[in-house]
Amino acid sequence: NGAGVAVSIVFFFERPKSVSKNRTYPNVKPDIDKLCRAVLDSLTGICYRDDGKVVDLTARKAYDDIPGCLITIDAYGNDSITTP
Repeated sequence: NGAGVAVSIVFFFERPKSVSKNRTYPNVKPDIDKLCRAVLDSLTGICYRDDGKVVDLTARKAYDDIPGCLITIDAYGNDSITTP
């Protein structure tokens, strides 16, 4: 099947007490690309055969009272991809 998948991930981190409320996003380690790689690799064989099926990836880091991540996976058919 030629269909790919679109993955959206939001990583939530607790705001350390030492971090000012003025800092909106956790722009520190861990790097977002490494977080994405870990999630995509862990979903291989569960949500898709191979993480090469991921054709669209959106990721963000945010502060929240409850740490974790929100993962959304949608089918992304060949006819959904438009070229200029």
